[in-house]
Amino acid sequence: MMPSTAKQQRGFTLVELMIVVTIIGILSSIAVPAYQNYIQKSEVTAGISTTSALTTNIDLFIQENGRFPSATGLSDVGASATMSSLGTLSLLPDPEVAEQGSLLFEFNPTTSVAGKKVQWRKNPTTGWQCIQDTARQIKGCQKGTIM
Repeated sequence: MMPSTAKQQRGFTLVELMIVVTIIGILSSIAVPAYQNYIQKSEVTAGISTTSALTTNIDLFIQENGRFPSATGLSDVGASATMSSLGTLSLLPDPEVAEQGSLLFEFNPTTSVAGKKVQWRKNPTTGWQCIQDTARQIKGCQKGTIM
């Protein structure tokens, strides 16, 4: 008898490889947008948290000085304009009501929500109100127009 010269097939066929590539493509089309949404929501939440933490310091400043901090008074409330790598902070005192004003956080161009803003408005009678103009719905900070 003569030995068989047929070789055993090894590896994957082209069809099997195409099926795997298709499956990876489908999974990627679902995972990438979900990941981008997660990144956006986490960056907006970080901006809200950064500004929220400063509202107590601003309240203490108002209590001690009888007025909202000046536009250049971030250091008076223990902050700096660039204290967060996600964006910049600024104070906007109300020119008419001394104890009223806003704390504004604007996201840097390097973030997924570039140019968007989070604003905490201080009203002496109603207290602090958080407003943000991003596409994300965040609990405790309503969507709206930033002044």
